[in-house]
Amino acid sequence: MRYLPKSDSERGEMLAAIGLESEEDLIAYLPADVRFDKALAIADGKSEYEIVDYFKARAAENANLYPSFLGAGVYNHYRPVMVDTIVSRASF
Repeated sequence: MRYLPKSDSERGEMLAAIGLESEEDLIAYLPADVRFDKALAIADGKSEYEIVDYFKARAAENANLYPSFLGAGVYNHYRPVMVDTIVSRASF
């Protein structure tokens, strides 16, 4: 099962369990000026790979030519977001 439920009824059950009525209630404490209220400029039907590439390209526009020593030489590789979800489960 995915980390985020797909159906509205499952989302409703989760919200009810924590005493909220809507997803908006989760971020109600944030001031309006720090919220991102528009859709991302990503076409429908993009794969996870394409979305990651999109954000890498946006990041490259913002921070170019800065050396990074994170990872100590570990090569770049693709790791699906599901990996974190699965390995964080206590039953794994």
